[in-house]
Amino acid sequence: MKRRRILVIASIGLVLVLAFFLAPVVLTRLIFGSGGGRGRVMDNWEAHNNGFKVRVIVYEEKDPVTLHRFNYVFQTSPAGANDWREVMDTWMDDDIPIPHDSIRFLSDNVGYISMDEIFAATTDGGRSWSVWDAKKEVPNWQWCNQAFIKEVHIASDGKGGMLLSPGFNQIPVTKFNTKDFGMNWNPK
Repeated sequence: MKRRRILVIASIGLVLVLAFFLAPVVLTRLIFGSGGGRGRVMDNWEAHNNGFKVRVIVYEEKDPVTLHRFNYVFQTSPAGANDWREVMDTWMDDDIPIPHDSIRFLSDNVGYISMDEIFAATTDGGRSWSVWDAKKEVPNWQWCNQAFIKEVHIASDGKGGMLLSPGFNQIPVTKFNTKDFGMNWNPK
């Protein structure tokens, strides 16, 4: 009898603890939906050289949980064609104008794009891209360590640097170097 009573009390306690931690998540999903997804197109912009094109499309979040977020999608296509494919995307809390300086061409084969915490580079006219994400590449990254690409400079010989600007907390590395047009980055 005493064992049964302890089991019932422990079960009730477990249910209460689970309800305490899961209720906000479940209620938010029930009331606001699952969030995410690409909704209507808010803006777009395209840049090109003689070898390839890069296009940015800004989507409003289709099913926002609370406030709208905006998805900036970068696509590429060979020059003279309409064969678009996605290179990278990033989500922003604010609907900022497309930063036209986020797309740079160094030649008809070499170019790079950057926004927020993501960078991508190509050396073969946009056929393949190397994507660098601060969330994955900054040592000891933590969820609250938002870092934003403040500036990128790459010279015609392929050497360059990237400077990150910490968002909220300090990050262990804020400077990176490249010797191959941004295809690979190393902490400074």
